[in-house]
Amino acid sequence: GLFEVVLSDYTNGDVALSSVLFSLVWSPRAQFWFLYALFLVFVVCSFVYARAGRRLFLPILLAFAILYLFRQAMLANSAVQFVLGNAIFFALGIWINEVKAFLLARHTQLMLLFGALFIAGQYAFHVPLGLTWDVGGVAALALATISILFMVTLSMWLGRFRIQWLLFFGASSMTIYLLHILAGSGVRVIMSAFLDIDSIVAHLLVGTLIGLSAPLLAQVIIQRYNLYFLLTPPRSVSANSLRNRTMAHQ
Repeated sequence: GLFEVVLSDYTNGDVALSSVLFSLVWSPRAQFWFLYALFLVFVVCSFVYARAGRRLFLPILLAFAILYLFRQAMLANSAVQFVLGNAIFFALGIWINEVKAFLLARHTQLMLLFGALFIAGQYAFHVPLGLTWDVGGVAALALATISILFMVTLSMWLGRFRIQWLLFFGASSMTIYLLHILAGSGVRVIMSAFLDIDSIVAHLLVGTLIGLSAPLLAQVIIQRYNLYFLLTPPRSVSANSLRNRTMAHQ
């Protein structure tokens, strides 16, 4: 948020310090909406799944799917919309874990199947239908589910190989998530405001390159100097520590 304020004169955004400080709790900045949504969904699902047996995982998934489909018709604040719009994918992950053995046993065939459906579905969704992700509905949910299953089975297939650079990318995902906007937007500001480069292709290529390489460089520095406190809370206040203390007092 503070970076947005400092750089707002060089971008097409108009961000004031007051809007960042006074709305930070309920109005997340940029891509950080995901952290708010994940936290709220995790809290809700902790209560939902606390006493639910494994046989209820599929019905819970279907219930969250129905809520997702009808969420736009519900009058709800942003916090509730975060839950309604994203809990389905949390529940889908839990259900996929239940059928993991089935997927692993035939991951190659399923990867090819879901890969073909992914390509065909993305084309049909965006080109003939002219839809975007924010429309919601059955089409968006079906395409999202197919895409997730494709990535799951693709990851299972790739798991047969040890690709060091890909492992490093995966281990650096949190750093990339946190820093890619700053790096990509920063280089875009430099290119447009100071170097007078307005080429869309140049912005896409350089922005993507810097948006990935800068966080990866930061990850190397974090590992080299043991700066993991920048990415994770101290162990004394971590979720595992809290759980262990709770179990110790039971």
